[in-house]
Amino acid sequence: MCGTFKDFIHELNFWMSSGGTRSVIHFDADHNIHCLVAGRKDFIMIHPDFAPFLNLTKPPQFGSGFSSISPDVVDLNLYPDVPKVEWTYSTLEPGDCIFIPSGKLMHTMNTASSFQSL
Repeated sequence: MCGTFKDFIHELNFWMSSGGTRSVIHFDADHNIHCLVAGRKDFIMIHPDFAPFLNLTKPPQFGSGFSSISPDVVDLNLYPDVPKVEWTYSTLEPGDCIFIPSGKLMHTMNTASSFQSL
């Protein structure tokens, strides 16, 4: 069904949520294909070029990491460059998948119960 693609999958993660969950701003070391089985999930995606504005634990070219900046309440006195960050927004519904390249910064929100696979 997936051709040779399945031969290159190294790991599978399965996440379940009762809703109302959210991630920190973060990036992963590996490419991800995030598929939603049930529920809804919102993604804010940020290009790694904007990493210097987000107070990351380490640069995206070095594994996984996260930002100490809260995406809910940004202190612009402490982080005055955050308004320079450009981002895109995507919503996944059941059956949708999104490809997330390694190093791509993201923030995710589940508004309802969901089941997803990475």
